[in-house]
This record gives sequence, C-alpha cells and structure tokens, in this order.
Amino acid sequence: MIPFQIFANLNYMLAKTYGSGNANLDRVTIIILVTMFLISPGRYYGLDGFLRRRFPHLAWL
Repeated sequence: MIPFQIFANLNYMLAKTYGSGNANLDRVTIIILVTMFLISPGRYYGLDGFLRRRFPHLAWL
C-alpha cells in the first residue's frame, strides 16, 4: 500500500510544480513513506509487532 501512496504523493508534488514552496511538505512526506517502506516498521514495532511476538502461530500477522 505504501508504494501507491508514494506514487500518489509524487504526482501531487509534480502537479503543484516542483519548485513551488508548497512542494516542500510533499518531499518530506515522500522521504518518510520511502523510509517506512524500506524498514517495514509494523513488523517490529507497534501493535502488529507486539501481536506477532505474542501469538506466533497466527499466519495472517
């Protein structure tokens, strides 16, 4: 799901013109989304990580 968000945010940023001041927040958001995509934080931290360690037999986690 995150790759689709990155793609959508990149399109929004390019539609507003890359050099505009409003695109700065979009650049930060893309950096955050790429970082989240690469390290997959839900697997280790947060509720998903806690439930995965607590119930290892559940395949859907």
